Formats: sequence, structure tokens, C-alpha cells
Amino acid sequence: MGRCCIDCFNDSILINYIEEYGSLGRCNYCGSDNIMSIEISELSDLFQQFSDIYEVTAYGEHYGPGQSALDRGELLTELVQNDWYIFSDELTLDEKSSLFFEIINFNRSPEYCLDDCDLYSRKEDSFLYVGGETIWDEFCEKIKHKNRFFIEDSWLKEFLNNTIHQYSHSIEENTILYRARIMKNDQSEIYSAEKMGMPPRKKQKMGEQIL
Repeated sequence: MGRCCIDCFNDSILINYIEEYGSLGRCNYCGSDNIMSIEISELSDLFQQFSDIYEVTAYGEHYGPGQSALDRGELLTELVQNDWYIFSDELTLDEKSSLFFEIINFNRSPEYCLDDCDLYSRKEDSFLYVGGETIWDEFCEKIKHKNRFFIEDSWLKEFLNNTIHQYSHSIEENTILYRARIMKNDQSEIYSAEKMGMPPRKKQKMGEQIL
């Protein structure tokens, strides 16, 4: 597992994050030594937002007859750098690409890994682009009023699968989990174990377990 450092980035949020949660060490990407650095695994979650912004350039979505992916697509690292100016100019393109893809693919299973050889486009540039707010409204409409338990639209299934995968988090076996309940500011009594069960029957909402 590699380490990257504050000299690898131009983005102030990433630099501040490394300074707060990292430690002194050697950077495996730019070669700086005895510098504030961090394991790339610690930055993986911060990079997953790019999956919501970019997608592989495809025929019928980003380009049409008489064109090719080369006419509309770009290498993802270059696209991200041009849009967000994340990486330091001191890194070569290969170093930026290696760092970017190792971070963003760290927690992904092989079938979901992004390929640094593909060309990418902004999702909003697709001929078929539908904004996330529109998709969410459509999902809410279907799940509330049309088909509560089964989703039939393939595009909606894909959206949900990608969203679930993006925000899923693995927990190690035998990890102890605790259930908690928010207390009101003026509440002095601590809930007893008997009161930490399911909500009272009259306060339960549709879909919750009722014994």
C-alpha cells in the first residue's frame, strides 16, 4: 500500500486532511521524504464523488455517427485535473494517473474498478443525462405509490446498485456494534435496556416490525 504526501496535491482540502490525519514519512509518488503523508486508503472515500461526475465515453451517449470516443472523451486524470486542479504540477501525468487510480480503486471490487486506459466524459454531457434529483424523485414516486417492493426499471436498478456500492462500508468480523438513541437536551433520565427496544406500536411507521 502506497503513501502520498502534501506535495502531491494542489487542493487545499486534501492538503489539510493529510496534515490533520497523516504523519511524517516518505511519499511513494513524488519521492519526498520526512514529509506529512498518508496511506492512499485513507483518501479513497474522498475520491468516490468522481464516480458521480464522470463516466466512460460511449457511442450513443457522448458521440454519434461519424465520430469516435477520441472526439469527445479524455483520460480521466486529465479531465479531473482540468476541472478541479487537484494534483500538483510537479507530478508527471503518469504519476498523477497512478496516484488517482490507486486511490479511487482501493475499495472497489475488480468489476467496479475504473480503467486508466479508458476515455471518460462528464455525465452531464451525455445525450441521455438525467440529473440525480430527477432520478431520486422518480424512485420516490415509484416506491411510494406504484410498486413498493419491486423495482422494474433497469436504469433505476443500475442507479441504486451503483449508489449502494459507492456508499457501502465493510465491517470486520466480530466487530461489536451498539444501538443508540438520541436524547433531548432537557432530558436527564438515561434510557434503560427495556426502553431501548422497538418503538411503541402507536409510533411505528409503515414497514417497521410489529410483534
